[in-house]
Amino acid sequence: MFGLLAGLLASVMTFGVARLVGEPALDAAIALEVADSHAHAADTPNHPDAVGMSRRLQAGPGLFVGLAAIGAALGGILAISFAVARGRFLHGSTRATVGWITALGFAAVIVVPMLKFPGNPPAVGNSETIGARTLAYFAFLALSLATLGFAVSAVKGVPSRHRKMLIGAAIYAGVMTGAAIVLPSFHEVDPAFPGDVLWQFRASTLAVQATLWASTAIVFCWLVGRYGQSV
Repeated sequence: MFGLLAGLLASVMTFGVARLVGEPALDAAIALEVADSHAHAADTPNHPDAVGMSRRLQAGPGLFVGLAAIGAALGGILAISFAVARGRFLHGSTRATVGWITALGFAAVIVVPMLKFPGNPPAVGNSETIGARTLAYFAFLALSLATLGFAVSAVKGVPSRHRKMLIGAAIYAGVMTGAAIVLPSFHEVDPAFPGDVLWQFRASTLAVQATLWASTAIVFCWLVGRYGQSV
């Protein structure tokens, strides 16, 4: 219960960050896409209002509902992971345990997959490769989580904390580096696409995700510390 509540509360803060840094980057990318489509459309007078109305819904209620759903799911997974890891794999305080779970999860779910398959704004991409790109991304994500679980289990019996960290990191880095080499890459960004818009979009996406993960962990720690150890 604490996990779900933490995720929902964190989604409120994340919504503010998404509106502040995420939506301007997305709007800039969409503006380029709309301008390009208008250059080839004959009935452009009817498009701006529909697009504007759609964006208002997406950037308001749609964005909040989506973040709330993701936050609740993330909080639930954090609570389950905390209950499993505490005393078995991690023996520190509640704050340290949650911090490690969040840091490792964020790296495996967000950062590492993003390094291999960086997000692209709506105006970038090839519709013919969307199936292959989606399959490759989820395969890489699943392998990342499986490798993280294997690495944590493999170093469970190592007595030295520093050796445990080094061995676990080496296992994870080795497997994921090999996977990144084997899996196909998709370079579909047009050289003419504005670089500042592209990197602003990617940086804002990472910032929104970091806010959701960090705030969920902070609120979860506070709830557990304030109301007891039950999750």
